[in-house]
Amino acid sequence: MEMVKGACRKRCGVHWVAFVLVIIGAINWGLVGAFDWNLVNTLFGGIPTVEMIIYILVGISGIVMIFDGMCKGCGCVCEMPAKPMEPKM
Repeated sequence: MEMVKGACRKRCGVHWVAFVLVIIGAINWGLVGAFDWNLVNTLFGGIPTVEMIIYILVGISGIVMIFDGMCKGCGCVCEMPAKPMEPKM
């Protein structure tokens, strides 16, 4: 039977956290570019150490996401039959 690779994808906890932080970083940079408004600075500007830690975590998350496809704890490539199975009689 011919199998087709599906789009099923799981992520380990580390990659989920990294994914969320990369999205937050991307939205923040979009706001900085479009409106010259830094959301992270607005939320945590009064606490520079926290702001710096957030930027470091977002940067590390970007590096982690580069290796997303190589993680042994992540992913499953679902294989499905190319045609629905016919009932056996």
